[in-house]
Amino acid sequence: MVFQNIPIRRKLNKPSSHCFAIFVGFIEESLKLLLFELFYDSEKQLAI
Repeated sequence: MVFQNIPIRRKLNKPSSHCFAIFVGFIEESLKLLLFELFYDSEKQLAI
């Protein structure tokens, strides 16, 4: 997770880029979790 944010930090090159990179990483992880939950719920409904 941390290594994915390093390129973003280098591109921005600002003092706040570190916080921004963490924020972006957090959003990506939460989106993945949301997609997984939606997919999992639809799978359960199909199974029933």
